[in-house]
Amino acid sequence: MFNNSTDRLVSGAITGALLTAAIVILAIWLDFPSRRYADSFVRLAVPVMISAAVLFPRPLLLRTIWNGRRQPWVLDEDLDQLMRGRTVGLIGGVLIGITMAGQMF
Repeated sequence: MFNNSTDRLVSGAITGALLTAAIVILAIWLDFPSRRYADSFVRLAVPVMISAAVLFPRPLLLRTIWNGRRQPWVLDEDLDQLMRGRTVGLIGGVLIGITMAGQMF
């Protein structure tokens, strides 16, 4: 696994979807932010921003600032595909999380 860019795309999408769905379900279950003070858009945007803050810093830093610290066999194309996969996973995780939260609560 992780021999080419497609593997990184798929692993990023799966990781992003699972993590985002879990954060969306947890935020809805904990009622964070509260329904009394925030509308539906804000209640969905907060878990998405938390997920993005968890998913994207390492690939972005490896691509830009930590360029010398990464392994020699990790190419820029691999990091691009990883970020694309995590973006797709973020979008898919939001949809999965909303669906599962609607069924559970």
